[in-house]
Amino acid sequence: MFDEFKARLAIALKPAQEKIFGSNNERLEFVMDSFYKLDPTQRNGVLGVLGSLVGGFVFVAVAVYFMRVNALSSELNSTFNALNELRALKQQEAMTSAKFDSLVDKIQVKTRTLNFKPFFEKLARDAKISLKNINDKNVEMDAQNPLSESIREVHVDMRLSKVSIPKLINFIVDIEKSGRFLRVQNLQIVGMYGNKLYFDVNLLVRGYKIIK
Repeated sequence: MFDEFKARLAIALKPAQEKIFGSNNERLEFVMDSFYKLDPTQRNGVLGVLGSLVGGFVFVAVAVYFMRVNALSSELNSTFNALNELRALKQQEAMTSAKFDSLVDKIQVKTRTLNFKPFFEKLARDAKISLKNINDKNVEMDAQNPLSESIREVHVDMRLSKVSIPKLINFIVDIEKSGRFLRVQNLQIVGMYGNKLYFDVNLLVRGYKIIK
């Protein structure tokens, strides 16, 4: 099989060999004859040129080899850096996802039994504040906010009648410290004619409910 392969290879290479060296190596023999006809100085010059060409080819080949090795090394380093960054991002994503799930769970626990109107009416009674015109409405959250898929924002409007500043402050503190994720979003204090101790107050409180 090896001999057959050599024979087929010789047949396949014969056309190229004839084009390069000529029929029966005529071109090669002509070059060799021309070389030997030169005087020793010319021969040395030809050998020097050939040596320089070979040396230059070897140098270029080695330089290209090391350039490719360095490029490959840089690509490998970039790949490893990208993998490390990807691992770090995955860890960060997992931590963020865990915090997000924990926040949703907390809101669900704190607001599961929350009914806004009775809740604020009780706070007002405990604070001895006259509460009027309380209404709550759902508000669309920003679609870019990941909480929008799990949580609904609720705005509670209410009017407090004839309330003093100390009672108002205590009422607001009770709202925000109730542990129900409630925050005062807007506050409007209206003075009463002829009365500098009591005020009418319009209050907007932001709350949340879990989407079932």
